[in-house]
Amino acid sequence: MSEGVRLVVEQFQEIVRPDGGSVELLAVEGETLRVAYRPGHNEQCAACVISAENLRDMLLDVLPQHDPSIRRVEVSCP
Repeated sequence: MSEGVRLVVEQFQEIVRPDGGSVELLAVEGETLRVAYRPGHNEQCAACVISAENLRDMLLDVLPQHDPSIRRVEVSCP
């Protein structure tokens, strides 16, 4: 697993943490990054909490700059 993937997941963890959310790197399998996501909660701005789909899309936007081998992202919400 590349350092770039770890860095990106850590950055997104910092983004979701203020609302009580978490992003956990589960695995990299070939071209696929798998993460677990627990969305947080923001009573003052419910729309500010990132959805699993938006998290996936944002990861796909950022990852090519750090690890171009990642072409898919799977987000599970336990």
